[in-house]
Amino acid sequence: MEGDRAYSVLIWPCLAQLIALAMVAATRPRPEVELTAVQAGGLSAFYVLLLFATASLMVYLLKTGRLRVLKALLLISLFYAAALSLAEVLESLGLSWTLSVPLGAAFTWLGLRSGLVGNASKALLSSAVAYLFVSTFPEVFTFIFLGSLALYDAYAIFRGPLGEMFSSAGASDGVNLRDDPLKPMMVTHGRVSMGLGDLFAYSLASASSSRMFGLVGALFTLLLLNTGVVLTLHLLYSKRRILPGLTLPVALWLLGVAALSVTPLV
Repeated sequence: MEGDRAYSVLIWPCLAQLIALAMVAATRPRPEVELTAVQAGGLSAFYVLLLFATASLMVYLLKTGRLRVLKALLLISLFYAAALSLAEVLESLGLSWTLSVPLGAAFTWLGLRSGLVGNASKALLSSAVAYLFVSTFPEVFTFIFLGSLALYDAYAIFRGPLGEMFSSAGASDGVNLRDDPLKPMMVTHGRVSMGLGDLFAYSLASASSSRMFGLVGALFTLLLLNTGVVLTLHLLYSKRRILPGLTLPVALWLLGVAALSVTPLV
């Protein structure tokens, strides 16, 4: 490995979290819907099942060599997520949501580029999608949803479609993901890659922490979150295999949220 430089990939999840924090601080969004814990659990289960179905479809397309179909699916998904989330951000800033279409197309195009520009656009897109979620759903959903994603991520990597997908893409070492067809959904820095789903989850945790606890509380919970990210990277470098990017960080973040909820900051 390359010493400290191996951890420089942290700039991208940290950037996504800072953008999410800034957007919440600037607009102070309130949830548009109310959900009970049971409803939040059901909706979270639906999203996780949708992720499982999507990942299974991607594995099928990879194994059958339908790479053009896969790339088209990824591009459409990126554009849809960009346009929908940017519409929410623009409306919260008092701007016309119609700008989200050309801006979404621009961010999709920039996201296909490698290096600084591509990574920065993906970090901003991840935070924008997180802002859409935090503006729509209450905290009870965020807790259950991120907890469900953390569990699903562990299953999907070790036993499910994500581990199979990366293996089929020719990235079985979990480090070199630069040349695979999944590149549009990855932030690549040196020899290390992170999925946009990971950046989204970190950004959602950041945005939710800011709204719940303010800046001081958010910094405490995000310190725990990013400690989990660093530990996951350390294990990745040690084991040299694909590892879930959400399980440990989200678990530590939830512990921090629980601690502040029991003993709120004065």
